Amino acid sequence: MRGFLILVLLGAALGSALIAIMINNPGYALIVWAGYRLEASPYALILLIAAATLVVFFALRFVSQLLGVLPGIGRWWRHRRQRQEHDQVRNALLELIEERYDAFDVSIPKLQRSGWLSESAALVAQRSSLRRKLIAAVKADQLKKIWRKASQVFKSETDLQVVYAQSLARVDAQSDAEKALIDLASIGWNQGATDLVCTWTLQDPRTLLTRLEGLTPAANNRKAIERAKQVLASTMPNSDP
Repeated sequence: MRGFLILVLLGAALGSALIAIMINNPGYALIVWAGYRLEASPYALILLIAAATLVVFFALRFVSQLLGVLPGIGRWWRHRRQRQEHDQVRNALLELIEERYDAFDVSIPKLQRSGWLSESAALVAQRSSLRRKLIAAVKADQLKKIWRKASQVFKSETDLQVVYAQSLARVDAQSDAEKALIDLASIGWNQGATDLVCTWTLQDPRTLLTRLEGLTPAANNRKAIERAKQVLASTMPNSDP
């Protein structure tokens, strides 16, 4: 305690002496640099340099601490993105399990952007979602709306067109289902479409037969086309007298 008191007294004495010297002999300092001119007493200049040194010291210390924090911020940001991506995957799975296919369709592009789904995998997921929505629909208007909003890529696929026609027939919209088959016969055919023809009594079998006769069969659907043509021909009345 006594030593501290002595230091305080010595500091006060030295401060008083310094102030007396500054008052009696203030001195003069002139700095000219790059067109700027600074005039001050040497003591004021010393205080200014000391203040500038402190500012630089604390600025460097702040930058050093900031640089130490930045890697932590980067790690936090990466972990945050990973959590968001995991949440997106979990939500998409829940939407699929709970048959919320419209919400699942919205989640697919998000999963694709985050890298969880490739472009081809996203198409598979969208195709599967469309198929499930067609199968789950219970009204003709609902089916038509789903099909109208579907991508043209999927509308041109034979399998999905057959699912659409089957779903229309399931909800007692057979005339619309027959029209879907006629549209299908312009671009392709498969065994599923032939099975539908075998189980229905078509209102306009001649139009469908004409479309099938103009369709060039491929190796994978030749038998299905020929069988459908036979069934359609047998359902039409004989035009001979």
